[in-house]
Amino acid sequence: MNSKKNKGIGRSMTKPQESIINEELLSAFNAMESVVWIIDKDNFILLSNNSVKNLFNKTTFEVIGKRCWKVAHGADQPVEGCPVLKARHSLQRESMEFQIGEKWFEVVVDPILNAEDRPIKYIHIITDITKSKQIYTKLRQNQRLLANSQRLAKIGGWEWDVELQKMYWTKELYRIHGFDPGNFDSGSPYHIEASLRCYKREDRVIISDAFFRCVEEGIAYDLEFEFKKLSGEKIWIRNAAEAILKGDKVKKVIGNIIDITEFKMANDALLIQSERIKTFFNSINEAIFVHPLKEEGEGFASFVEVNHIACKQYGYTYDEFLNISASDITAKSDVNEHGKGDFRKELIKKGQLIFETIHVKKSGETFPVEINSNIFYQNKKPYILALVRDITERKQSEKKQEFLINELQEALENIKTLKGLLPICSICKKIRDDKGYWNILEGYIEKHSEAFFSHGICPECSDKLYGDKDWYIEMKKKKDKT
Repeated sequence: MNSKKNKGIGRSMTKPQESIINEELLSAFNAMESVVWIIDKDNFILLSNNSVKNLFNKTTFEVIGKRCWKVAHGADQPVEGCPVLKARHSLQRESMEFQIGEKWFEVVVDPILNAEDRPIKYIHIITDITKSKQIYTKLRQNQRLLANSQRLAKIGGWEWDVELQKMYWTKELYRIHGFDPGNFDSGSPYHIEASLRCYKREDRVIISDAFFRCVEEGIAYDLEFEFKKLSGEKIWIRNAAEAILKGDKVKKVIGNIIDITEFKMANDALLIQSERIKTFFNSINEAIFVHPLKEEGEGFASFVEVNHIACKQYGYTYDEFLNISASDITAKSDVNEHGKGDFRKELIKKGQLIFETIHVKKSGETFPVEINSNIFYQNKKPYILALVRDITERKQSEKKQEFLINELQEALENIKTLKGLLPICSICKKIRDDKGYWNILEGYIEKHSEAFFSHGICPECSDKLYGDKDWYIEMKKKKDKT
């Protein structure tokens, strides 16, 4: 068909053109954003609205008389999936989408049939769907992101439409149950019944009551249950929901079911480990204190943990200890020393300090202690773990030891005096002391040692003194006979 013989809308129309569209529809026809063509049975464009200028940068004169695929696709023959060819065989509406550069278009073709149901013309509509395609693509991306996030977090979402009595699930929620989404009609209330079968019999009443209270009264819930999937696998879930109100009436209930099996197992293992640590912590026969290490000038932080021995030794309850600090159990004379910046810097530098101080019990009684203070970090914050030993017995033992050492040293000094060179008179046998005085031998030795004298007469001296006496001579004879 010759393009010169077929003039587009907007100029004087021929009678054949008037048979296709009348003047009353002209304004509406040209106001449409979509490109609208009337195509004959051989795919030539008979009529076009002015939107062709916006979509293809062509006038109506330039497209009339040309085949549709030449204008739309720049092709010399029908493209794959051409809706015009499909409508020719199906005798009903056909459509397709195609992309040119960054733009997306939708083509919708409706056949115009004669009395014998044969297509004689086609209404060919091309719409720029780039924006809707971008929105759809973004929506799909968000849906994939949501699905992936739910899959990774093991969170399935659901929504109950109270007015329509319809239940909707996300894909992840089907996976948590072990259900095939294809076995459920979208929105079917059967979802509720099927889900309830996965709960223990005694838990079904609990979750049902919570759900219906939320539906009827808008009361939210957050519960944990043991759960059996369709496969028989046992898991733990957390089921939480809240109502969406319209005025004072519940319109919808939205909720999540979270697979918390790994968390539950990890938490149980942590509890067991925590109990073991706590048992070990309390089995140590010395007081243990834990508290944050504050910045210089901030004072002392309250204890965050103590063991049973600390409570027993100091007379405070566990809760009382959590409301006091190291300054409350340390003698005032030592508190300022331990709070100095140098003390804190040395502890941070070395990681450990061992020192002695005086502690105070709740009763006011003081006692000496040795503190083994160690620094550790939790969430990048410094804490002190202090092992405190009561050294009262050790201090008492040290005092006794010191007293004994002094006595021994004094005794040793006296013994050395007797071992030295002693000036003695060759006639009377008196001894001269350090001050120049002459002392009787017995008195000097008794003064400088622990020895004492008892006096008697040796046999030789007895003979010299009494040898000429009759009684002595007689006594010796009797002694010799025995």
